[in-house]
Amino acid sequence: MLKVLFVVPYAPTRIRTRSFHFIRALAAEGHRLTVATLWSNEEERTAVSAARSQGLCDVVEEHLPRTRSLWNCATALLTADPLQAHYSWSPALAARLAQLTGETPFDVIHVEHLRGARYALALAKRSRAAGRPTPVIWDSVDCISSLFRQAARASHTFRVRLAARLELRRTERFEGLLVPQFDRVLVTSDVDRADLLALAGGADGDRLAARLRVVPCGVDLDYFSPPDGPRDRATLVMTGKMSYHANATAAVRFVEGVMPAVWAQRPDARLVIVGKDPPREVVRLQHGRAGRVEVTGSVDDIRPFLRTATMAIAPI
Repeated sequence: MLKVLFVVPYAPTRIRTRSFHFIRALAAEGHRLTVATLWSNEEERTAVSAARSQGLCDVVEEHLPRTRSLWNCATALLTADPLQAHYSWSPALAARLAQLTGETPFDVIHVEHLRGARYALALAKRSRAAGRPTPVIWDSVDCISSLFRQAARASHTFRVRLAARLELRRTERFEGLLVPQFDRVLVTSDVDRADLLALAGGADGDRLAARLRVVPCGVDLDYFSPPDGPRDRATLVMTGKMSYHANATAAVRFVEGVMPAVWAQRPDARLVIVGKDPPREVVRLQHGRAGRVEVTGSVDDIRPFLRTATMAIAPI
């Protein structure tokens, strides 16, 4: 059994599924978890409270108002760092982490995402200075600069393409510097691993390669169980967090570039786009299509939509 400090720079929910399931899986294995996290609105605060009430872990939380994130981004412009690396910085959470690690001998520290990287760097530095280094794992999740490279080329929205181009070089440099700093670095795919290794470069490639591991995202097969009843043969479903620009671009391109060919063969076909905070360009997909496209926005449970549709479209 390990004492694990799990730092995630946003509320772990079923929408942010990686940290959500990591926490549950580690707790199920019997490890003692302290989850340090941030919340920005009441929905996220409720999710953090739910994690505490379920008794899976101890929870350390701080409020990160949007004004603080905007200030973080403004100050990041004065540095060579990407905005993502500063977006979720909370001096209050950093202070609590310093106090926590000073009082509790954790066996391992796990920090998620580029938004959490500053916490990971501070914790690793503090651990080394104390003379009793605790292994620090940074879960990059994705190679963010690769996502920016794709967004700069292919996003449906001009502002996203522009922001990605402005952030790309900063992010490439920063990610390349991060990889050698930690005992382990995790990513979700072999492609992301190869991209991060290329950014890190350097002469000690074998050592870097050994510490960079792929941990794919899984599926909770108990929660997402197959349906007992019939499916609607005319319904397709696309699910994803629609505030994420890549998912929004996928939805727009699928409706505009693929569905006309589907409707030519199956005029009764209907697409339901299920996901949190769809931008205007996604909401507009409903207009003028006579009920053939539905955009739901946030839903309490996506399983009924998956269980009634006959085909799911993955926005990847």
